[in-house]
Amino acid sequence: ALLAALTIDLVGSALAKGEFYWLAVGCVFGGALFVALDNIVNSRGGFLRKSSTVVHYLRRQRRQRFKKALGDLERIAAFRDLPQEDIEDLASAVTHEVFEQGTTIYSAGDPPTSSTSSRRERCRSWTPVPGSTHPRYTGTGRPQVSMPSSPAPRTRTMQ
Repeated sequence: ALLAALTIDLVGSALAKGEFYWLAVGCVFGGALFVALDNIVNSRGGFLRKSSTVVHYLRRQRRQRFKKALGDLERIAAFRDLPQEDIEDLASAVTHEVFEQGTTIYSAGDPPTSSTSSRRERCRSWTPVPGSTHPRYTGTGRPQVSMPSSPAPRTRTMQ
């Protein structure tokens, strides 16, 4: 109530003096400054101060992940002929995982439980060579998708 009374007193006296334009410039500048500082505070975890801002942050993150997954899926040749609704269903089921360097994501002979996609060229793939104890390095190539029914078993390891 005190802030509202102070605001009315300041705005009323500024308008009485004919200072509308300076008042309007101050309001716009102050609003822009508030939004900028609020974004800075929220980017550093300030959104945790209220449950409603946490919910808003989590919804925005989920929406951004969905859009990124949808864009990635639309660029994959195996999914290009699917209807948009099916691609959106797949995008909503996509999970994002980050692996430490040297982590084996899957190995040749592992039972197929899911499909895997590499967004970046940071995975190395090896294909077993029949009659040899050493797999053949097949390179990093461009981002790949490994479907559960892939014909050649591979081992994928983070670089």
